[in-house]
Amino acid sequence: MRSRGTAVLVLTASFGLAFWLGTGPLALLYTPHWAAEAIPVLFGPLALIAALLAPRSVPWSLGGYGVGVILGEVIGEHTYAAQQAHLNAQLGDPAYLQDWEPSHPGWWIATLAFLTLTGTGCWRGRRAARRSDTASNRTAALVGSSPVTGPSIARGSRRLH
Repeated sequence: MRSRGTAVLVLTASFGLAFWLGTGPLALLYTPHWAAEAIPVLFGPLALIAALLAPRSVPWSLGGYGVGVILGEVIGEHTYAAQQAHLNAQLGDPAYLQDWEPSHPGWWIATLAFLTLTGTGCWRGRRAARRSDTASNRTAALVGSSPVTGPSIARGSRRLH
């Protein structure tokens, strides 16, 4: 995606679908529901900023969101179940005073994966843009013209200006 307009359009449509899925069919799962509700305040604005800086970062942002939600749910659900089992064993002792609650780490796994892949995509997109600019300037120098000033070889002359 080289156009900022296309990048924003793809980003909006994809996050709209993710929001609908997370608040509808997948609302009973912790990480998809949490991530869907965080789109307007966390994932959407950060991905939009990255898309405006480097339109080629959009696939990375969307991939980071998807990978983060899946990993967050899979790893988080197992972690939460293990914590719940440990708590249930502790609650079997009548003298135990509960001082902690089990937590689901899916939200921070999803956020970390998203931020990592969005940052990587933004860095790679900016790097690719710089390389293509450098390559076009090299080609222009070899051909004898500049994208800014036009031909540098005067007609009938071999001297470079």
